[in-house]
Parts: sequence; C-alpha cells; structure tokens
Amino acid sequence: MATIENFKTIILDFDKTLIDTSVTQPLRNQQSKNWDKIYEMIPQCKLYGGIPELMAFLKNNNIKTGVATFAQREFADRTLKHFNVDVDTIVGHERFMKKKPNPDSILKVMKKLNSEPTETIGIGDKSTDIHAYKSANLAITVGCTWGLSTEKEIEELKNSNPDYIIHHPKELIEITNLIK
Repeated sequence: MATIENFKTIILDFDKTLIDTSVTQPLRNQQSKNWDKIYEMIPQCKLYGGIPELMAFLKNNNIKTGVATFAQREFADRTLKHFNVDVDTIVGHERFMKKKPNPDSILKVMKKLNSEPTETIGIGDKSTDIHAYKSANLAITVGCTWGLSTEKEIEELKNSNPDYIIHHPKELIEITNLIK
C-alpha cells in the first residue's frame, strides 16, 4: 500500500471523474465548436454521486483541490460552478498544452497550489491520467471506475497500475483517512 506524509493536495480529472459530460461530447468533438450551445447543455450533465461529500470532506480537512483536464477551462469552470463543486484551481486545455500522459497540466496545478509531488494525490478515470500523475512523481495515484462504461476501459485503467482503484468517491475519503 502506498503511503504519503503531509498529504495536502489532490488533483482530479474532470470528465468521467467529477462530472459526466458525455451529453456535450458530440459538440465538443466538432472542429468548429459552438460554445454557446455547449454551455446551454451544462444542466444536462450529471454530477456523480458522492462527489459533493468528497469535496466537502477535502475542504473541511484543508486539502487543496485542483482539476487538470484537457477540456476547455471555461467549460470545466462553468460546469463545476453549475454543480456547486468548489475547487482551488483549474488547469484546462490551452492552445499549446500537450495532452495527458504529458504531465504539464499536473505540474501547472501543483505550481498554482504551491504543492509538492510528495504531498499530492492524483485521481482519474483513464490510464493517461495515471501515467501523467506518475510522470509528475505524485505520491499516490488513484484510478476511479464510476464514469467508465466498458470492461475495456476498466481493464486499461487497471493496466496503468494506479496505487488504488476505487468504485465510489467515498472510497477516496477512506484512503485519505488511512494515509493522513
């Protein structure tokens, strides 16, 4: 079991980790995006069960929270605000940012939060998230399955060898209680 001392920060992926945004995906995948239409669809997205309790737990325990996503930052920000998910910082897609597993977005979140890898946990639903967290030398990597819909996706996540695999956000609370 991985351990961490002085746990202070958690970095989360956005899509399929915090919120199910799949209803917006067809429009977000278009070359020429109609952001006004996409923003209108935000109420149709779904906040995963257990996320409000997880975020409240992190806030109550003074754990800094950051989101690292390849989604457009404004979209992530508006969606999180719509669902009352409060995070300390969001690093979203920027013009020249490389996609995960490149760790640039993770490193940028840590810089904004003044955090060190040795005090940071990363959670995501894809193997690219886990590989990015490992490339950034995070102390603990956590794969989450609640946003995944196929066995192939779950198998790919498992094959990335996260320190933990969880099936509900409350399990992250249990892990943080074990390692604090």
